[in-house]
Amino acid sequence: MRRMFAVAILCLAMPMSAMAVVRDVTSIADLRNALGAALPGDEIRIHYGVYQVRSSDDHKRWFKRSGTVANPIRIVGLDGPNGERPVFDATGTPIERGIFYIWDYTSNYVIENLEFRNARGQNYWPNNAAAAYIGGDNITFRNCYSHHNDNGWFATSAAENTLLEYCETAYNGKIGSGDMTHNHYMGAQSLTVRGCYIHNSTEGQNFKSRCGSVRFEYNWVENAANYDWELASNNAGNTVMIGNVIIKSPNSTNNRIIGLSDGTSSDPTRGTLTMINNTIVTTSTSHRCFFEAPVGSTNVVLYNNAFIGPSTRIFDSSYWMGSGTISGSHNWFRGGTSVPAGVTGSLFGYDPMVVDLAGQDYRPLTSSPLRNAGLAAPAYLTPSYIWQVLVPDAEYVALAGTRIRLVDATLDIGAFEGPIYDGDANNDGIVNVIDLLMVANSFNSAAGLPNYDPRCDFNGDGWINGIDLLTLARDFGK
Repeated sequence: MRRMFAVAILCLAMPMSAMAVVRDVTSIADLRNALGAALPGDEIRIHYGVYQVRSSDDHKRWFKRSGTVANPIRIVGLDGPNGERPVFDATGTPIERGIFYIWDYTSNYVIENLEFRNARGQNYWPNNAAAAYIGGDNITFRNCYSHHNDNGWFATSAAENTLLEYCETAYNGKIGSGDMTHNHYMGAQSLTVRGCYIHNSTEGQNFKSRCGSVRFEYNWVENAANYDWELASNNAGNTVMIGNVIIKSPNSTNNRIIGLSDGTSSDPTRGTLTMINNTIVTTSTSHRCFFEAPVGSTNVVLYNNAFIGPSTRIFDSSYWMGSGTISGSHNWFRGGTSVPAGVTGSLFGYDPMVVDLAGQDYRPLTSSPLRNAGLAAPAYLTPSYIWQVLVPDAEYVALAGTRIRLVDATLDIGAFEGPIYDGDANNDGIVNVIDLLMVANSFNSAAGLPNYDPRCDFNGDGWINGIDLLTLARDFGK
């Protein structure tokens, strides 16, 4: 009896994660049972396969329990033989709101390495089914792929602390639905989107927010059918965009890149949008970066952003109809761009001198005007309405990831940091034999020749020669 009592005390003293159960899933019935029994700290492992969602599966009743902040319930997809994710496919099945329907009374989940496709809201108003309908608090989706759904992701106003991290979201939208759908349609009280590849919305925006506050960082956004990024309403808790790349498609049906309030909500946009070290790329002279609807009141603050491309109509006054202000400093614009009076210390030019503009490699060369031209300590307005310094510490890498941003004494402008040392041709923070081989392979070449590598042209004179080799020698070993 004494030993049994001691064991019981030991079990009570053990952290929850030490008693976690691993539950293997090979069918939707298995998943439903596992979710019905899961306790904080448990891990549900979904084996590779295609999980065809049927109406009889009753997808709205899968999530019934909650984890805790310290011990969330984890749902992890196990790779197939070639690295494929397990797939939840809703082809032909009317989906109400989301394949994963996470109620507002279920919280603390981490969901990883799954693919969601073909969620359509047939027979359900307003026809906006998504990979996931997120209502609970502390819900994370990581390394997931959402595609060919009405909406890629959907979060409700009940959700707090929603995180989408290292996910790919593409080809979502329902053409002709009468209610435009998007790659993201998010209404969480607080949302973070990090290191994601967001592209090719088929009808609406790549990202649309009705959130209280958003932290949108180190993402790559491109090829939106409509405009690219929007704060549609609320934003009472302020929003920050840091270290993102947004590329405006020449085939988009709308010239706007960033919209502030779509004018359809009785709750107009409020708060401040701070943009720090983003790279915004236009591909047409007609593109406008900022649009604010007449009901909009969001202020925009810009620090260290690079506006690359042919458009000089970034701040077209006819597109700014709200009461918000635009301010900031240390941004790079195309020559001829007219900037608001509140935007000071601007740099202008026609060539940002990045590694490969046509190839979408926006890392600045050592001779780039973006190099060491940023504000050292940019700040943003937090959800608590406190100005706080925020320096980019990462940068996007394909496909859907981030790496450490190596910063020297002064920040570069834009989403990427150039080499710390002039001789660091591959920008990995070390000048070594790899850089020497790169210079050797392009030595004695000029711009326009097949073996010319602009990363090795350290002084930017269009010729890789002895001067560049001496630069590398000076930095070798650093």
